[in-house]
Amino acid sequence: MQKKLIALAVAGLASAGAFAQSNVTIYGVADASFEQVKADSAADNGTNVNSRTRLNTNSSLLGFKGSEDLGNGLKALFQFESTVDLANSTSANNGNTVAPSAVGANTGSLFGSKRDTFVALSGNFGTVLGGYVSTPYRSIVTGFDVVPGSAGSGSDNGVFGKALGAVNLVFRTNAIAYASPSFNGFSGVIAYVPNAAKSSEDVATNTATTNPYGWNLALNYANGGLKLAYSYLKLNDVGVGAAAGVGLSAEDHKANLLAASYDFGQGTTLVGMYQHYKGDMDITSGGSTDLNRNSYFLGLKHVLGAHEFAVSYQHASDLGGNLVSTLHPGQGNSDTGANQWTLRYGYNFSKRTQVYALYTRIDNKDKSNFNFANGPVGYSSTGGLDTGVAAGSNPQVLGVGIRHSF
Repeated sequence: MQKKLIALAVAGLASAGAFAQSNVTIYGVADASFEQVKADSAADNGTNVNSRTRLNTNSSLLGFKGSEDLGNGLKALFQFESTVDLANSTSANNGNTVAPSAVGANTGSLFGSKRDTFVALSGNFGTVLGGYVSTPYRSIVTGFDVVPGSAGSGSDNGVFGKALGAVNLVFRTNAIAYASPSFNGFSGVIAYVPNAAKSSEDVATNTATTNPYGWNLALNYANGGLKLAYSYLKLNDVGVGAAAGVGLSAEDHKANLLAASYDFGQGTTLVGMYQHYKGDMDITSGGSTDLNRNSYFLGLKHVLGAHEFAVSYQHASDLGGNLVSTLHPGQGNSDTGANQWTLRYGYNFSKRTQVYALYTRIDNKDKSNFNFANGPVGYSSTGGLDTGVAAGSNPQVLGVGIRHSF
């Protein structure tokens, strides 16, 4: 039952007939793992994260969803969904744990960040919705993952799905969207991110305005064991923070995503994804720069009775464009990529309850600092979570856990 509705509505992978329920349903996931984590081999003058243990809550969630039959084939739909923090976490949305100084404290909140939450109208024409939702791009990346729920440090957007180590293309946002019904296995969805943050123009100085908005297209095909998906994402005037003290504002983010999976039967599924990203940016102090990157994901999953085995590999190429040479004169684009390996074993007591063991590791090159999107490694000196590890360091997680859905 886990977040099925948004996967259907936003990813457009099922027909409107799937929304047949008429009562409110309470659903959720409780997923916690005990882990040993570290990040070693940082580049010169960097800082390693020493080995430590933690409790990771792995995107646990609680949701309410329902529908009302309006007649003439129309249905009103809704969903409210929130992250649930099973531990006293610093950041429940990322599944992180208590800083050492907070041991024994009770400072966290049970409910964390908002997840997919929307209202929709569905009929033979498809589904129209508005709210805080996963983009179609995110729905494809997480939907093709070999890790259940695309949860935890081994999920497929640690290295794949990112433009830079701390710039994630796999996200939720305020949006309106239309998802078509399925036609002979084909379906589509388009989403628009409103420009509510558009700045005012100073008439006296004729200061240029910023106009942040975005749109996202996805096409899907399913036939037997074969699933194919394509998505195009465009973001305009979206800031990407600072690099080496230099402020950047992205005038244009563009990303293309291809995904394919095939179920061979007998419990074996093979997954492959490819992403090409390009960004054209302004430097706030003057001038402009650009970057591009190719990323790949390969995953294999095999279910044998109650046993579930999964292995995946993610690769982010070295950067292209002149971003590195602009921010760091004299340096090139070499050693700016990363790789990630994940091994996972699960034992299913039932369709809803699984115990599992996991090992995952990111190998950063000397100039890159990728970290896990869900459950990143490392704390700052103030007890807050670092968004990135030191350049060249290699975050890794070894853990065991239990996952229960209802």
